Amino acid sequence: MKISTLLLLFTSILLTVSCSKETLEADELSGLYGTYRLTELRSNDPSEFNYGGVAFYNVVEALPCLEVITVIREDRTYETIAVELVTSTDPVSKGYRYTCGNEAFIKRGTWNIYDGQLVMGNATFEIVGNQLIDERDPELEWFDRLIHTKVEKN
Repeated sequence: MKISTLLLLFTSILLTVSCSKETLEADELSGLYGTYRLTELRSNDPSEFNYGGVAFYNVVEALPCLEVITVIREDRTYETIAVELVTSTDPVSKGYRYTCGNEAFIKRGTWNIYDGQLVMGNATFEIVGNQLIDERDPELEWFDRLIHTKVEKN
């Protein structure tokens, strides 16, 4: 009887700890849901936009028309709406030049959490406060960091 009592007590404690951990994870995830705006799209090299004489690392600062909004929902779906970003090579500097296009695109999918990081499509974001940060290998991509900042509700 003592063994069955100890087994029952151990199982109860294990279930209590497991349940409280699941509740904590659900509480942490509830802060993730909402609308995010792209606030930084950092290129590897500074680029001069529209021959303005100023080189920018952050494409969002240089192109105020660039708008990317992502909505992360509790049902583990997301939707991203973005203005088309047109990239071309500048013949003089041989660097990239960016302009906002006339088209918008919508991407929908599901998201998940792996190893504490948010995965949406082929992008993996570290969750830091109210920001989603995707850092890339500069050798593989034309940009090395994306930051989406949660839009505060008024």
